[in-house]
Amino acid sequence: VLAEPWRPQAERIDVRTLMERADQPATAPASAALCTGFVDVQANRLETLVVAWSAGEEAHVLVWEQHEGDPTRDEVWDEAWAALRADHGA
Repeated sequence: VLAEPWRPQAERIDVRTLMERADQPATAPASAALCTGFVDVQANRLETLVVAWSAGEEAHVLVWEQHEGDPTRDEVWDEAWAALRADHGA
């Protein structure tokens, strides 16, 4: 008899739905000392993240966007660069 591991039934949460419901500040809080920006390259998209940092390594996510398309195309990178270059108030 072949045993199979038991997996509890869990509700799956769509990350896009969660991000739409999350409160995202439009600008960095006054306590932010600096902002960092990242672009994660995936096979079919770029993901942009901008984080404001306050004392005690407190992080505030300002931007998290997905830019759909072939990451070898300039248009996709233009969208990602625009998100990074936007004025986030820091």
